[in-house]
Amino acid sequence: MDMNTPISPLILQSFYTLLLEEVGIAALIAVVLWIMIRYGDGARLLWQGSEQSIVSPATASSTAPYLRMRRWLGAAFGFLWIVDGFLQAQPAMTTQFIPGLIQPIIQGLPGSLPQLLGPGAYLWTLHPLLFDSLSAIAQILIGVCFWIGPDRVMGRAGLYLSIAWSLMIWVFGEGFGGLFNSPTWLVGVPGSAAIYLFAAILLLTPLGAWASGQVRRTLSLGMGILWFILALLQAWPDSGFWSFGGLDNAILPMAEMSQPKWMSAPLYSVANELNQSPALFNGLFVAILTALALCWILRPKTRGLALFTGIWTFLTWWIGQDFGVVGGLGTDPNTGLPLLILVVLTARLYQTAPAALPVDDTWASRKLMIYTTAGSSVAAILALALLGQSLESSNNQATIAPALAQAGLTATNLREPDMTFINQHGVKTSLAAFRGKAVILTFLDPVCYDVCPLFAKEMAHADQLLGPLSSQVELVAICANPIFHSVKDLQRFDAEMNLNTLPNWQYLTANVPTLERAWQSLYEYVSVQSLGMVDHADNVYFIAPNGQVKWLGNLSESEGLGGATSAMMADYAARLVNATPPTLSATPLNLGVFHTGVPHKPGFDSIHMLTDAVGWATKTAGPYEEVLHTVDAGQHWQTVTPTGISQRGGLLLAPISATRAFVLIPPFGYIANAALFETFDAGHHWKLVGEPGPLPPVQDPVFTADATGQLQLTGASGASSAAVAASAHARSVTYRSENEGASWTVVKER
Repeated sequence: MDMNTPISPLILQSFYTLLLEEVGIAALIAVVLWIMIRYGDGARLLWQGSEQSIVSPATASSTAPYLRMRRWLGAAFGFLWIVDGFLQAQPAMTTQFIPGLIQPIIQGLPGSLPQLLGPGAYLWTLHPLLFDSLSAIAQILIGVCFWIGPDRVMGRAGLYLSIAWSLMIWVFGEGFGGLFNSPTWLVGVPGSAAIYLFAAILLLTPLGAWASGQVRRTLSLGMGILWFILALLQAWPDSGFWSFGGLDNAILPMAEMSQPKWMSAPLYSVANELNQSPALFNGLFVAILTALALCWILRPKTRGLALFTGIWTFLTWWIGQDFGVVGGLGTDPNTGLPLLILVVLTARLYQTAPAALPVDDTWASRKLMIYTTAGSSVAAILALALLGQSLESSNNQATIAPALAQAGLTATNLREPDMTFINQHGVKTSLAAFRGKAVILTFLDPVCYDVCPLFAKEMAHADQLLGPLSSQVELVAICANPIFHSVKDLQRFDAEMNLNTLPNWQYLTANVPTLERAWQSLYEYVSVQSLGMVDHADNVYFIAPNGQVKWLGNLSESEGLGGATSAMMADYAARLVNATPPTLSATPLNLGVFHTGVPHKPGFDSIHMLTDAVGWATKTAGPYEEVLHTVDAGQHWQTVTPTGISQRGGLLLAPISATRAFVLIPPFGYIANAALFETFDAGHHWKLVGEPGPLPPVQDPVFTADATGQLQLTGASGASSAAVAASAHARSVTYRSENEGASWTVVKER
């Protein structure tokens, strides 16, 4: 079953028991260190340092204010690290951290990045409770080291550790700070981890650089470069922020998280305003970000600059980032709060006059300016390069065959486990017995009533799609239930799913120790809950005829697959035997006629074939509705959803020709009116042609348009009443609009 299930009390008990054990070990180590420090002069160096090792006695008095500010910075970020550690220990993190937070981030990355980062996320799933608890404790210890400060050896060690940890979080946990997914300051780009890393570098900087004014100049320059990059990202023409649905879609995901209404209401209100005039508001945001960049670079001493920056940062931290910790999966307060701390620090530094320092101290401080300037320049170039790669990849991915990353698969170098099982017929066998054939291997619970039956049907349908190639492919499932694992349990499941009619189907079981070894060797997560079904991962392996495990996927968690899992399995199984899946021919249809229900690959909500090769379709992917277009009888579908629109309320597609179509976005949420889009180039560009008033209430609507632009909406009236909508006497009604949806007229009713 899916790992996104209510958290088992057994899992929580195991997690917090493990966490307490690790806390006990950390406390014991701390006591031993304290004893060594208290009673051993040699060991004291492990802990104690000296401010005199950084600043000479002659300058100690002039650096005292900066020492206090540096300690304040360490205390502030130490508090944030400790809060992050406690957030990592939330109950939801035990099972939902990877599938609910990390995996969507990785899958949103372009090119080959998901393949590079996927193994790191998968490593976490080998023992999620252990890694989650260790992560929580590590962040708390880093926070303590921030409090200790850089003037002691243990504090400096923790600061260096925080740099490595922040970089890891920025890459894996924040997906390069969100640079690839509609990058905007409103949602926290460039990521809080980047600010944490910069704070650690500041704390490790010699105090002379603070007193000489180099740190404050570095902060001003860094802040200016940051606001400049953010302004460029906000103004990017293809960002979608200039059109309908761009800015409000950046805020809606935060507003829709589980939180009190008094917190979500302002977010919905702002999203509504942004939706009214997106170009105006985005232009305003670009102007503010640009002004901040210029002021911090050229005139950092401008009166009121720090105050305005602080207000702007706080407002965007509140409205855009929703304080970062809402929803049960928040791991930090997002970028707004740590940046606000740096703004306050910069203001305090400009209020204190630089101290006169010896020349040797000044050179040490200048290195910070050189390194930070070089690092900031590299970061700016990297951000622009990554953005260009993201945009180029998003343009190219729709026109090429699905790659491993798009299919949610990860290349592996595993070998199939060597152990003996019993199949559903009571016959001993092993995975080695299937050598010479490609194997699709997964794990199914024979008493599951959730995902497992659906996935079994997907495998059966993949067998149908393979056609004659099915004789070269073996479909194999290993029992994922340590309680119900008898041959009779397997046979009962096969009978319910009609799998016993497939000659190449194998459902394997064994005694519990053997099953556990199989789960461990194939990294399958299995946990028995006190209530409900067994919790297990939906891993799928693609094994080559020579026994090499080529690819691994967690298909129910793969965003964008929907019901097309069987088609993907058939495709990659055929690749294992160096063949091509049989062509799925579409039904020849006359051009210009509206069609639905054409037999095709699963996963689509509607199919509109205009010729035997050209057609349109709609498909649900997660909470969104997509528009697709094909020119080769459905062998390849190109996603052509209107840029920037919000599809949470669904959409209605009305194709007119091979290149022209209308899309109607019904009202949803806080948006009272519909939106109508039109394309003349097969969906490559869409134009907002009207925002009609409230649509008539209909259930199961069918939306059509003719060559003259006349629109027609047909469905069952009385959709606002569940009783009427479900009644056999529900009336059928047809509405027509001849002015692009501005008004609708009843033309037929029965």
